[in-house]
Amino acid sequence: MENLSFLYPPVYLILCAAAALIITLILYYRNKIIPTSHRWQQYLLGILRFIVSFLLAALLLSPFLKYQTSTVEKPIIVLGTDVSQSVPARMKPEQIVAYQRQLDQMANQLSGDYDIHRLSFGDGVHEGFRDSFTDPVTDITQFLDYVYDQYNDQNLGAVILATDGLYNEGKNPIYGSKNLKAPIYGVLLGDTTIQKDARVENVYYNDIVYLGDRFQVQVDVQADACDGDRSNLQIYRVEGDSRTRSDQATITINRDPFFQSLNFILEADKPGVQHYRIALAPVTGEEATSNNYKDIYVDVLDARQNVLLLASTPHPDLAAIRQSLEKNKNYQVTTKIFGDPVEIQDFDLVVFDQLPAPGKSINAMLKTMDDRKINRWFILGADTDINAFNQIQNALSIKTQIRNTDEVTGELQNSFGLFTLSDALKDFLTEMPPLQAPFGEYGLRAGTTVLMNQVISKVETNYPLWLFHQDGEVKTGILTAEGIWKWRLYDYLNHQDHQLVDELIDKTVQYLALQEDKRQFRVYLPKKIFRENEIVRMDAELYNQSYELVNDPDVFISIYNDNREEFRFTMDRRGLQYTLQAGYFPEGNYTYRASTTYNNEELTFNGSFSIQPVQLEMYNLTADRSVLESLASNRNGEVVLPDAMSTLPDRIKARQDVKPVAYAQSVTQPLLMMKWLFFLLFFLAALEWFLRRFWGGY
Repeated sequence: MENLSFLYPPVYLILCAAAALIITLILYYRNKIIPTSHRWQQYLLGILRFIVSFLLAALLLSPFLKYQTSTVEKPIIVLGTDVSQSVPARMKPEQIVAYQRQLDQMANQLSGDYDIHRLSFGDGVHEGFRDSFTDPVTDITQFLDYVYDQYNDQNLGAVILATDGLYNEGKNPIYGSKNLKAPIYGVLLGDTTIQKDARVENVYYNDIVYLGDRFQVQVDVQADACDGDRSNLQIYRVEGDSRTRSDQATITINRDPFFQSLNFILEADKPGVQHYRIALAPVTGEEATSNNYKDIYVDVLDARQNVLLLASTPHPDLAAIRQSLEKNKNYQVTTKIFGDPVEIQDFDLVVFDQLPAPGKSINAMLKTMDDRKINRWFILGADTDINAFNQIQNALSIKTQIRNTDEVTGELQNSFGLFTLSDALKDFLTEMPPLQAPFGEYGLRAGTTVLMNQVISKVETNYPLWLFHQDGEVKTGILTAEGIWKWRLYDYLNHQDHQLVDELIDKTVQYLALQEDKRQFRVYLPKKIFRENEIVRMDAELYNQSYELVNDPDVFISIYNDNREEFRFTMDRRGLQYTLQAGYFPEGNYTYRASTTYNNEELTFNGSFSIQPVQLEMYNLTADRSVLESLASNRNGEVVLPDAMSTLPDRIKARQDVKPVAYAQSVTQPLLMMKWLFFLLFFLAALEWFLRRFWGGY
């Protein structure tokens, strides 16, 4: 029902009527616009003028209509279908065709009373149905989360989930369904019958190893209904079309079900991405052999950085730093005490713990390091010869007359920008126990960047605690206090690990050990090994002669597969850099060549990457009914086979909690916004003007 209201008191309508009457009388009373023999014409014109004047005056009171509207929203039925590779693996082609036909028929049955939303899922969630089963992974939880995010605030009636119950990415879907309030109905695809099958279940390995290392590959073999059979497991290195056997093992299957883990040690004797295939020979009577092999790719690096820890005397700081760095496979850590024989030129970074010390000069070492541009990190302490230290570096000077120490903590400097620290570490640094710093007056020299200043007796000073300096191509780090082992222990006491202090040490060593890349044109990949369902992304940087980022010229990239087929791309600009989403690539090894022309000079960059197949879908081909039954029972639903899908519409219609929802809404609409009122006023005013002219008025 509509109600007319006004923003101002309706009593003002009397004033509007009076004003309209006055305007009408002024124009038509005793004003002989129309001959007196036609007074009825004058009365009609007066009535029209009164109506127009009154309505215009009334609109000044901001009238508006209030009324109620109602809408009925059908329940939403989300129909999700699994399009991963495992679905058709145990179904015959005619079964797949029948299933897809039954799915369409069920959707048509439901469409009259419900709003049907069709989704496909596997390695992602897609709108609509897809006829092809090509997704290399299955993430049921991602589908359930998507349904919750999209339909939680709507009238979601039910979710119909057609899948084989096998998932290999994401968390257990039982936990992903807890937020959903709608019932879940499962349609079980595939075959739950256990068939004779021996397979490579899992392979565990490090995908990054270092040249010359030996690395372990653990292979888990599982078999069903194969008791008494024998098989042979072999590992091959694949190079183009050739294979070289690296190792093998004989497997005797003596129980059902069967499971065995085998460990192999392989040699990383060649740099670059190495392709290995783990192949399990089929047993007699085995039909499905697509899960009998797995390909792995290992990136063999020959760029491990050598770090020397050289101490005046044995010290717990030395052990703390060594234990921290040894967690990172990028570092080869060597520990020496002053006087031990050492080839200083073999290292990328040297950490001097309380050196130089009285009677222990390191000038000869520093001369060799300067010649070879080897970076260094000094850790000062009570044994440090401060005068000698002042003479061997250009970052810091300490004036002191006595050999004494202060208890100091650290205060982070907001201006520091050489690397970033996590928020957790920043917060924890304020709680760390004090270190012991040599007493004296500290002075910074040009080119120094301070990470932390010393806090003495809870007062922040301008004395540095942790600082860095760069002189040409040589980087220097200085920790002006000893006792970092206490920080690492304190970290463990609070968090049961050393993660935060190890982050600080690792970031410091990473910065100091890194040799700066001075190439004018560079291309970066986030990694060298991609999965076949991952987009290959590349970024590039171009520098001018002043080493400033520019992106004026176009950058072209050609990617080549093993057969030397070429795929050409032009990189996009992003800020002052370049980026490229090259898309998906099939399994294999690829090389690329990026090129650009800047200042009439052609610049190029070459690299490589590999695409690893995703074989998760073929590991287990026996449909898992328990997953669907758990989902359905938790959400008050049911599980049916494809042949019984036609019964689901009647089961859903019988539910009392899957009903349409009616919404009532109060609407307020100003009359000024109504077009018909404008045309009415225009018509009445035009009619008055026309009649007055027609009847001889003015």
